[in-house]
Amino acid sequence: MKNDIVFILVPPNATHLCQPLDVAFFGPLKKAWRSVLGDWKKKNRGVVPKSEFPGLLKKAIEQAGGLKSVNVVAGFRAAGIFPFDPQQVQKRVPSAESEDEHDERERS
Repeated sequence: MKNDIVFILVPPNATHLCQPLDVAFFGPLKKAWRSVLGDWKKKNRGVVPKSEFPGLLKKAIEQAGGLKSVNVVAGFRAAGIFPFDPQQVQKRVPSAESEDEHDERERS
């Protein structure tokens, strides 16, 4: 209380909400990787050979916006670390209502 520190419960597996690289780099990279890998699978069978992996990863990184320091800075801002803004994470934590709506859509 002396330092105005408030603890909040962050759901398990929520690093994508509060860790800067997960917020600004790995999330977009994961989406781009799925796209690049999907394209590769349309033309090829089996597993990606080691010799082709670096080229595919490069394409995914380029699709995700590259390895730019501006992305890392944006990640710290979006995670509410710098400048400090605890509301940034709280805004992205799904509410019970939105989870109920999601479950209802999946059932229909």
